[in-house]
Amino acid sequence: MRESEFVELQRCIRQPTHPEILSLLHELQREDEQVKEVAVLQCSCLATRGDGVVLRQVGVFPPVIELLKSGTSNQKLWAAETLVTLASDDDDNCDQTKQGGVIPPLVPLLRSGTDMQKQEAAYALGNLAANNEVNRGKIAREGAIPPMVAFVKAVTDAQNQWAVYALGFLSVNNEENRVLIAQEGAIPPLVALLRTGTRAQK
Repeated sequence: MRESEFVELQRCIRQPTHPEILSLLHELQREDEQVKEVAVLQCSCLATRGDGVVLRQVGVFPPVIELLKSGTSNQKLWAAETLVTLASDDDDNCDQTKQGGVIPPLVPLLRSGTDMQKQEAAYALGNLAANNEVNRGKIAREGAIPPMVAFVKAVTDAQNQWAVYALGFLSVNNEENRVLIAQEGAIPPLVALLRTGTRAQK
């Protein structure tokens, strides 16, 4: 699905009824892969329009995190997109995302996922690192810093933007992470971005 199609789909999403949310939860756990893909895409749209608390309350976190761990390529993409939004939407959502074990499966997406998966993984980890010292340490221990630095050095503007975003939060009040970021060679490309990068990258 192209980004323009996703944006158009978001515009069509209305506030769901409670039975509809429960039906969505059921569809996330079906055996049919296409049904699960559509369901997690709908979760992403609902999270974006501000229904994150409702999604948490009915219990969508466990099946969405499970799709992030073991779903198809598209399911992983939309699961990451959903969790990105939920983690940034509400402190309780962020805590439940972490408690659900979302950090370990995000790191492999950074290393070997599609370009879109890498972008969403970097953004999600940045949100989890924001204002959370424990998460900063766990994200670094899971090995996220080297692929993030690689994004800053070599890949697309969007990936650069979210990798810089995540590295910024990972370095806050964490000397060990700062040293690791420097050892991975991040300083020269970060300085270059300050000079010539896009506004978002700067």
